[in-house]
Amino acid sequence: MEKQKQWYEKTWFYIVLFIVGFGGCAKMCSILGGNETPDEKVIRLHREDSINQYWAIKDSIQAVKDSIYQSTPEYKAQKLKQDQLKVIHDIKEDCEYYDVGGYFFRLNWEIEQALDNPDSFEHVRTKMSERPKDGCIYVEVKFRGTNAFNAVVTQIMYFKLYPGCKVIVVD
Repeated sequence: MEKQKQWYEKTWFYIVLFIVGFGGCAKMCSILGGNETPDEKVIRLHREDSINQYWAIKDSIQAVKDSIYQSTPEYKAQKLKQDQLKVIHDIKEDCEYYDVGGYFFRLNWEIEQALDNPDSFEHVRTKMSERPKDGCIYVEVKFRGTNAFNAVVTQIMYFKLYPGCKVIVVD
């Protein structure tokens, strides 16, 4: 036959939890209520100050790490490459570059308008510089068209393209 447990044997966990919880609440009430001793206040303020100093030091160390990393040649090369890719992307977007045909729509349109017979224009190829210099890219356009004597000629024209599709013809 099983022995019946006393009430305190069944509830010992709750009793301990109540005592510990009451002690913690009393401590919090004394801190929030201003009943802490001067020594406890000094210790608490010192801890808060130490935590603030820790975060300030951690932030300054991270800033120093970042500045050291940003002065490395690897970072500068990576930053230059990112800037160049952005310039190329902006120019391609502004001047309506088509990857499928490999040509700039606006350049081809301007070349067509300059020909004696715009209907005879035929795009052959477009080459562009991989690395932009001075914020522009250099483009070479090879095309066919008929001249004033109705003969088919192949020509190459060179352009400088800037963001916003500013076009400069290079001789």
